[in-house]
Amino acid sequence: MARLKGRRWEYNLEGFREWWLGNVDPRSHSPVGGAPAGRARARELQALIDASPPGAIRPVEESRELREHYEAELARLKAEQLAGALVPIADIEALMFGHIRQARDALMGTSAKVLDQLCALLGNLTAEQRHEVGRLLDRELVKVTEDLSRLPVKGTGASDAR
Repeated sequence: MARLKGRRWEYNLEGFREWWLGNVDPRSHSPVGGAPAGRARARELQALIDASPPGAIRPVEESRELREHYEAELARLKAEQLAGALVPIADIEALMFGHIRQARDALMGTSAKVLDQLCALLGNLTAEQRHEVGRLLDRELVKVTEDLSRLPVKGTGASDAR
């Protein structure tokens, strides 16, 4: 029989094994003793199944339907992969990493490009003031890229954002 122990079901199949060895022909897997004894044994077996926890043993028809469903789903996914509609996630991650890295590098390089134009608009600045403006721009761009890196990645199943 089965009983709940903690968060897991614990099964004791010793009685079932003895019953099986004593009542079922090992060659044909049919009940020993003819039809009437077989029906009584079938009722005993059904009682054993009914006493098991829910979901532990599925009916044969349900198991077949589930297997057929998953086989059909697997065949569909393989066909889509062969047609080019499905791409391995590792390939997409590598591609996206490259694009995101290029965008980050371009953002981080904008402060050096814009610094001279910004200083020209502000007027004559000392070297120390130019340096401070550059640091402010760099700090803000780093903050923006760090904030973007914390956004969750949806649709890939990834639980952590890089």
